[in-house]
Amino acid sequence: MSVVEFCLGMALARRSPQTTGELAAEISLWFDRRVRAPTLKTPLEALLGRGWVAFDAGVYCLSEAGTAALTPFTHALVRMLDGGRRLLDLAVFMSLIKEFERSGS
Repeated sequence: MSVVEFCLGMALARRSPQTTGELAAEISLWFDRRVRAPTLKTPLEALLGRGWVAFDAGVYCLSEAGTAALTPFTHALVRMLDGGRRLLDLAVFMSLIKEFERSGS
């Protein structure tokens, strides 16, 4: 799984369904640079080919298989941020992120 594929999956895990344009806008915020929707075609096709996302009526949704595929990478990301000390709890970490997003900070 590439970094872009991971980000697409995370974007869909957080809000689904989304269009390619919506995904590009969200990922642009994360990378702090413009990501054009056409550049997402190849990684989205890879995710579709693995059955990790579904495409219907112009929007993408994360599948159960996609959620299962993202889980170990999400755990790894939290461990990297935690420095391997296992002080960060994934559920608490994700809850904090959602609260941060709701506050608009």
